[in-house]
Amino acid sequence: MKKRALAALATAMVLSLSHFALALDKNTPANERKAALSSIAKELAGEKERAAKAGEKLGAILDDALASSPSKAPSDYLLDTVGALSAALEEISARDGAQQVLENRIDALLDDSSAASYEKLNLLMNALARQNVGLMADSVIEETTKKALKGYGEAITSSNSGERRRGSEGFAMAFESFLNEGGRGNLWNRRRAEKFFEGSAEKIEKALRSRNEKISLDAANLAVSLLAYSNKLKLAGRAERLRKTAVESLSAILEGGSSAARADSAEALGEMGDKAALPALQKALSDKDGQTAKKAAESIEKITGKKPVK
Repeated sequence: MKKRALAALATAMVLSLSHFALALDKNTPANERKAALSSIAKELAGEKERAAKAGEKLGAILDDALASSPSKAPSDYLLDTVGALSAALEEISARDGAQQVLENRIDALLDDSSAASYEKLNLLMNALARQNVGLMADSVIEETTKKALKGYGEAITSSNSGERRRGSEGFAMAFESFLNEGGRGNLWNRRRAEKFFEGSAEKIEKALRSRNEKISLDAANLAVSLLAYSNKLKLAGRAERLRKTAVESLSAILEGGSSAARADSAEALGEMGDKAALPALQKALSDKDGQTAKKAAESIEKITGKKPVK
């Protein structure tokens, strides 16, 4: 019996290595690559040692797919790899291994925090958003996404402008991925989009309340971007809370911030398009800084459709 078990294990390892080579070879036809990825993913449901090795292989393949994918959109190779992991998430016996592969990569990319790592993280988020999966896999993707949201949220509250920019870019790409995909596919895609909107709004609201005016202004730009999706997703109630926080934060900067920040906040309030900002903008028409007064006038006209009167 032991000999048979060892022989079976040896055969499985040879097959695994063969599938690994096929998955990594860029010249492998798409259908063969998908079959190879599927075979490795199924090994996540095997006994502990074999599942661990399958996880290592899928992690290496995912790293390779992220490294070789174009920066703006996930390649077919990356989508196939994430698709295989998503399929494994649907299987009770393979779910933990697949989730671990995803979480390990997200943790590593967030820990690196370089521009290149954030770019890869954004690609991974994009690929995850495109997965049309059932409830079991969707709940894991939702938990996995929270890790990225936490990282983006910490980045946009950083005093380092480069880190803040990377966090903002990460959020912007994730908005496009998760919220555009939210109106397509099955019910779980829709639910995932709603959860992502909620999580993003929470992180942005925290940044809006920062005492650092640069952090607040950057967050306001993100709020404008996020609010653009609220009508499509019919999330008016949640959007209203985010809009209110943004208007309050920007109005406070407009009243007591530096001259450059006052001008930026006046412009951002116009982009927000909320009539609740009109009292602060009207007051700013008399600002001693000419640029701030000019931006306030432009924003009032943008919101009301009429030129303001001092």
